[in-house]
Amino acid sequence: MCGIFLCMCEQSNVSICKEILKNETIQHFLSRRGPDFFNKLILDHQFDENGPKIQLTLLSSLLILRGLNASFQPLVDKKTGSVLQWNGQIFSGFGNRLNEEESDTKQLLDALINVKNDQDEIPSIISSIHGPWALTFWDNCTKRLWIGRDILGRRSLCWNTNFRDQVLIVSSVSHVYDESANRKPLPIGVLNPSMLTFEEIPTDGIYCFDFGQTYQSFQDVINNVRHFTWNRNISGKLLHSSTVLDSPIKYQFNCQLPNEDVISRLKSLTTDNEIEQSIPSSVIDSFHQVLSNAVAVRCSNHQNLCRKCYARHLKFELSYGDQCDDNENGESTSEDEVRIGAKSVPKLKSTKIRECTHASTAILFSGGLDSTVLALLSDQYIPSHLPIDLLNIAFSNDAPDRETGLRAWQELQSIRPMRRWNFVSIHISKEELEECREKHIRFLVKPSETVLDDSIGCAIWFATRGKGFLMLEPGDINSFAVYTRARIVLLGMGADEQLGGYSRHRNAFNRNGWSSLINEMIIDIERISRRNLGRDDRVTSDHGIEARYPFLDESVINHLNKYQYGTSVTFS
Repeated sequence: MCGIFLCMCEQSNVSICKEILKNETIQHFLSRRGPDFFNKLILDHQFDENGPKIQLTLLSSLLILRGLNASFQPLVDKKTGSVLQWNGQIFSGFGNRLNEEESDTKQLLDALINVKNDQDEIPSIISSIHGPWALTFWDNCTKRLWIGRDILGRRSLCWNTNFRDQVLIVSSVSHVYDESANRKPLPIGVLNPSMLTFEEIPTDGIYCFDFGQTYQSFQDVINNVRHFTWNRNISGKLLHSSTVLDSPIKYQFNCQLPNEDVISRLKSLTTDNEIEQSIPSSVIDSFHQVLSNAVAVRCSNHQNLCRKCYARHLKFELSYGDQCDDNENGESTSEDEVRIGAKSVPKLKSTKIRECTHASTAILFSGGLDSTVLALLSDQYIPSHLPIDLLNIAFSNDAPDRETGLRAWQELQSIRPMRRWNFVSIHISKEELEECREKHIRFLVKPSETVLDDSIGCAIWFATRGKGFLMLEPGDINSFAVYTRARIVLLGMGADEQLGGYSRHRNAFNRNGWSSLINEMIIDIERISRRNLGRDDRVTSDHGIEARYPFLDESVINHLNKYQYGTSVTFS
């Protein structure tokens, strides 16, 4: 998990970016997303000898999760001067060439700089990735800036919607400037950054700004951004023929209605046992396998170190090596005038790591079907000596999620007694809710602004903060508050949208049968990127913990979409 900030403008407007950075608002929010490392990089570009200068200011924060030899960001290729900011996880895809022992950030940068035709190969490389991602990539050879995020929008990335002729800002969070922190009035003619408005970058493709030979002014480049779109939308429906990127979502959403025999059979089922017996075992087994694989990669693809043990590891193992060819002033001697904020980039002394016996993985745990299934599956892939934190939140003592959470926790203890399941009981008072919402959470929720965004954003923020009371037995709670030490949290988002879990799905079915249900589910799936996940990423990552969504693994989505009622599946 990383924090990304990029500010690009002509030299005459550099004061805008300097003003934003001066009051440290963006650094505050980015540092919370990536507590392990923070760095600044400045790049200069000139169209030609007489043309205007362009300046790029990049800030990156880093939550180091994969491997011990991290790639510190912004990651610069010394040979070409190209720069990658990467907030993502390559779980699969990527042409099956991923080396799990190396940083996926470095491997991605190597692939991007070794292309022969960047406008064909770069979009193809990025679209081959299975996993959540958001990125900015400055191709120093072609002078092109690439930005985007995955088709599901599992990682937040925003850009400004106004004053683009003066400045382009790309950021993991949209609250980049706190006007109240500015003690002096801005000079006349200088754009006040508080006037900037933001939106989440659309997830329908990848964007390319060409600062090469095609255009000769900043405004022309911004006005002629190239958009490489997916060839399918999230539900798998093929889009118009001019699209160029293969979507990682391969199958079209199952819109075929059940035949009369299936409908008659389903109507005759009256008990849960009859319903279970009617589903072919092949369907259950195959779904279990693909979901298990999605959970496995998300549970095993990190160091299994809690935040305190990893912080201790960094403290003792980090040194500052001579990894960049800077002069004594901390500035690069390259022709592109790359200026690095730190005079040297840290590197790890060794690959030895101390054993951790604390929970490094947590689950947002309501006790519902999706979170309980994730807990049960994760037990197979997390080392048995490590506890798993179950984060259960309630805003009132009689909240339904507390009751279902306790019942599911007891069942997990019964069927998986060798595991230590830490049930973290999180109760939020009205006073604490209002205070944190006003001072902090509302800035993370932006640019989402509905009442529902506020409500869900607050619930996820408090839950993934993981501050509560450790419950030893039902009704027996420790008297002292605990914080989760986990650096990974599994969330069940995507299960209800794909499997018809919302009450509105049942209401749609009751109104007009199967066709109405299918239409309602398609709406939910197609809007999940712009309605849910960017917001969820911002509020979760604010605690220095990475959100992972097994139900939104590309293989899970493709698997659920490929079955056709009455054809591929025959109900007994």
